[in-house]
Amino acid sequence: SAKDHDETPCQKSKFLDLGLILSFIRLLITSKGFELKREIAKSKKLDYLMNVLLTGGAGYIGSHLCYILIDQGHNVATIDNLITGNKNLIPKNVVHLNCDISDSSAVASLIKNNNFDVVMHLAALTRVSESVKYPEKYELNNYEKSKIFIDTCLENNLKKFIFSSTASVYGNLNKNINIQ
Repeated sequence: SAKDHDETPCQKSKFLDLGLILSFIRLLITSKGFELKREIAKSKKLDYLMNVLLTGGAGYIGSHLCYILIDQGHNVATIDNLITGNKNLIPKNVVHLNCDISDSSAVASLIKNNNFDVVMHLAALTRVSESVKYPEKYELNNYEKSKIFIDTCLENNLKKFIFSSTASVYGNLNKNINIQ
């Protein structure tokens, strides 16, 4: 029957144990002790391997996420144009494509030559003060280029996404709101 067919790794994984990964990201941002977090990740090895395409892998959170995914046994490739990232932060066993996420030809080629299960999209410019001064630059890099990247993924049958963004996209808190 149709129900008896094998599930893909992504269907089995529920997005790489997303709760665990989000917990690691939260810990990375709020505390010290990255080596302890890597030890926890190593102890959480899963019985399935995923092929993950991660954008922004040369940034602070992206590079740490690469280590965590590798420690869990997943295969990782990253796309980063190194405008704000540092190639030395990318783990040695991670495939790195040095290009912009809007380079449809290069991205499509990477997707076609790999059997990715999921995209984790972290690539973005993040400096709030600069975004206020140069909003067009941020709209181009964070919105327009992301649309091109996502369209390229979809056109190449890569349809599972985890999108990471900064809390600053939600604006400033209205001080008149009563939070209970």
